[in-house]
Amino acid sequence: MSLSASSSFLIFSIAADSAQTPRENVFELLIPFHLELYLRHGLALEAHMQNCVVVWSEEGPEKLWVRDWGGLRADAEKLGRLAPDILTRLDHRSVSLSNAATAEKKLIACLYCNHLT
Repeated sequence: MSLSASSSFLIFSIAADSAQTPRENVFELLIPFHLELYLRHGLALEAHMQNCVVVWSEEGPEKLWVRDWGGLRADAEKLGRLAPDILTRLDHRSVSLSNAATAEKKLIACLYCNHLT
């Protein structure tokens, strides 16, 4: 899908009216959500652009929708402390239990490679 002239104009007019760029505003939605999910719950999502949908208004980005939770990496130790019985209930076809280092690598790789570069 490509941007039309009118949608490009809308994005650039929003940027002109804002102290921050639209990209910075998207980062304010995207990064805290993913970091909190990982730091609080030990869950690292496949945070690529197909799975992270930004909802825009005339004022700029307002919400973040996350879809397709497949490929989720979970820090087994942290998740086990939060909810000891959850480890037996997870669908291991879509959730990979790992150590903190592996989950962190997934989070950093997805956020950095797909959004920050």
